[in-house]
Amino acid sequence: MKKIILALVVGVMIGAIPSVFAIAKLFSDVDQNQWYSDAVYSLTENGIIEGYDDDTFRPSNSVNRAELAVMLDRLLTHLENEKVRLGVLSKFGAFIVMQSYEGCINHNITTFEELTDGDLTLKQGEDGEFIWHSSDYQHYCEIDAKTGDMMTYYFMEF
Repeated sequence: MKKIILALVVGVMIGAIPSVFAIAKLFSDVDQNQWYSDAVYSLTENGIIEGYDDDTFRPSNSVNRAELAVMLDRLLTHLENEKVRLGVLSKFGAFIVMQSYEGCINHNITTFEELTDGDLTLKQGEDGEFIWHSSDYQHYCEIDAKTGDMMTYYFMEF
C-alpha cells in the first residue's frame, strides 16, 4: 500500500513539473490576479511581446513608437502565418521603427511606398543575427531585425 501511495505522489509531482516551469516563465512584476495578466501572458506565449531581460514586464512603463511598431508587426506576422512564432520584422515594420529614430532613415522618404530596393535591406550579421540596414550619402542605420533595437547609427550634415 505504501508503494502505491508513493507511486501516486511521485506521479503527481512529475505531472506538476510542466506547470512549475510555466510559473518560472511568468514576469516577476505581473500578479496573476491583475485584470491584464491573461492578456500579457497570451501575447507573450504567441511571441507578440517579450518583456525585459530581467524577467519583468514593467506594466507601468510607457510604450514608445519603436516598441509599438515591433509589437504591431509581430501581431500582423502572427496573424498572417497562422500563429507561427515570428522570426524577424517585416520590411514595413523595420521602416516604421527606423522612422521613430531621428535621422535613421533619409528624411526625403516619408512613406513606405517611396522606398526603393536599396533604401532598406535585410542582411545577416557575422553572428548570424538578422539586421535591417538603411544608408545613403548622409544616413547610416542598422537595427536588430528581431527586436527593433538600434545597433549602428550615424547622420552627417553637409
